[in-house]
Amino acid sequence: MSRRSVFNWAHWGLGSVTEVMAVAAMFLGMSQSSLPLPQPWVTSVLIGYVAWLASFRILFLIHKHLPTRTRRNT
Repeated sequence: MSRRSVFNWAHWGLGSVTEVMAVAAMFLGMSQSSLPLPQPWVTSVLIGYVAWLASFRILFLIHKHLPTRTRRNT
């Protein structure tokens, strides 16, 4: 296994863990009393944001694995 592939996996893993921790911190921060947020909307907006992020991740994974066609100049 090359050092580049180890770096790629480590970079992907740390980035994913960091993203999960950031979303958890946002959900935990909603209940802070020093942050006056409109309660009925906060959870819905944050769930929408997380769904938007997840849909783009899935879209990019699908795009990555689609077969590519090479163009020939004729």
